[in-house]
Amino acid sequence: MDLNQYKKSLTRRCIRLTLLGAVLAVFWAIFEISLKNSVPGLRAAGLNEGISGFICGAFSGYFGFLAFYLLYAVHLIRNPELLKKRYQQKYDERELFICRQTGITAWKICLIVIYLAMIVSAVFSKTVFFTLYAVLALLIVVYLLCRLHYRRKY
Repeated sequence: MDLNQYKKSLTRRCIRLTLLGAVLAVFWAIFEISLKNSVPGLRAAGLNEGISGFICGAFSGYFGFLAFYLLYAVHLIRNPELLKKRYQQKYDERELFICRQTGITAWKICLIVIYLAMIVSAVFSKTVFFTLYAVLALLIVVYLLCRLHYRRKY
């Protein structure tokens, strides 16, 4: 990938993130409207405000990230020297190796932590145990599918 392709991919990423932000804003509005008109039992139990606050925080966090990233990307696109420097940093072989090794190590640690949490939670709650079991199984299936894909691709 050369510098012009990197610039185009950065522009496409900005467009995709903005479209995702617009779709999320619509879902957020629909969610808030439907939650306010939801089952009265939810409102009486106080779940309405808690769920609404959590969703509001999650969407606000994404929109904050989106604003920061878009400003950063536009700044990079408009400044050729910074764009070239970022391109060299991103595709440096050493950095790619470090990212690959970090991902492998983090993956192994996460699997071990989820497995240990699953064992401990079996004593306290079957719901938590089976939830962690499902998460662990999903992670392993995703890993195996990605591995199969990359073995065929390369």
